Amino acid sequence: MSSTTTTSTSAFQQQPYSNNNNNNNNSTTILDSTTTTTTPTLYSFALRKALSYYYKANQHIRYYLPYASEFGATQITPNLWLGDISDAMNVPHLNKNSISHIVTCVKSLKPFYPEEGFNYLNLHLYDQSDESIGHEIFQESFEYIDQAIQNGNNVLVHCMKGRSRSASILIAYLMRKNGWTYRETLKFVQQKRSIVQPNEGFERQLLELEKKLSSLQNSSNLQSIDDDTVEWSR
Repeated sequence: MSSTTTTSTSAFQQQPYSNNNNNNNNSTTILDSTTTTTTPTLYSFALRKALSYYYKANQHIRYYLPYASEFGATQITPNLWLGDISDAMNVPHLNKNSISHIVTCVKSLKPFYPEEGFNYLNLHLYDQSDESIGHEIFQESFEYIDQAIQNGNNVLVHCMKGRSRSASILIAYLMRKNGWTYRETLKFVQQKRSIVQPNEGFERQLLELEKKLSSLQNSSNLQSIDDDTVEWSR
């Protein structure tokens, strides 16, 4: 824009304003030439923006349309399901599978059907390698899922594709619940849902979680041994 403005200003400086016809014609020519140089640039920019908008809108429509006849969520354990965003919108199949609790792992996505009686936990996550899940999210999601299952409810964990974000949260839950390593848990989940693959950043965090859980488990075992020793000595 700055180069266009400079060109336009220098042209008017070379052709001072006058009321005679010749100068009016020249002025028109100058304006036309200026328009000719700027319009394609603005038009191309606007066109690119419009095409980008409609492409993104099409992608969102493809993801957000509820598929009443399809349910692609995968049952990982008797009470725990992993799926994509369309599964979270599929009320008939959610009800059919007695899924009442939904963990949403998508940034700034509001609950779809709270009025239908579904219970939601929203974890605002981007699927990016530098996204931090953090202890608080691991803890909150574990407690939510575990409490729901212990109360006899079925839980769906989902993101956009059911591949990275939601898979990471579900894997973290199973690691802690069963005392499994990350690799063991990943293999178990992939056998149920082959597309599962946490991004590199999530993998690093899950491996760190594995170390922390292992350390806590060892500390717990040592504490149990100490307690037993005290009990035996009485």
